[in-house]
Amino acid sequence: MTVVSALITKHCTAHASDAFLTILKADGNREVVEDQKPKVVPVKHRRGALTYWGLAQFGQWSTLDWLRGRVQLASKFSSPEEFAIVLAADLNGELSRRPLTNAVDKGIGIHFTTYERMND
Repeated sequence: MTVVSALITKHCTAHASDAFLTILKADGNREVVEDQKPKVVPVKHRRGALTYWGLAQFGQWSTLDWLRGRVQLASKFSSPEEFAIVLAADLNGELSRRPLTNAVDKGIGIHFTTYERMND
C-alpha cells in the first residue's frame, strides 16, 4: 500500500511518498519487491509534481517511466488543467491496452500540484 502526501503552501508544494513496490502473492499477502523506487515525478515546466499510487509495473511497462515521458510534453499545453486532462485520458488508453482482467488491477491514482502566477 502506498502512502502519498502533498503539502500546499503559498510558496511551494511538497510531495512525499513511500518507495515500495509490492506484488500480491497467491495467499493474498503483499511482498515488497523494491524499496527505493520513486513515485514522485517533477513537472518542472509547470512548477509542480505528480505522485502516483496503484499499478507500478506490468511486464516491461512502468508507470514511473510512462509519467516521466509524459511530463516532457507538459510545455505543449496551454494550462496545467489541459495537461492533466490529456494525461488522464492517455493513461486510461494505455491501461486499456494491458491484458489485466480485474479493473482494480489497472488502478492508478495521481496527485498533481502546480503553481500558476495569477495577476503577478
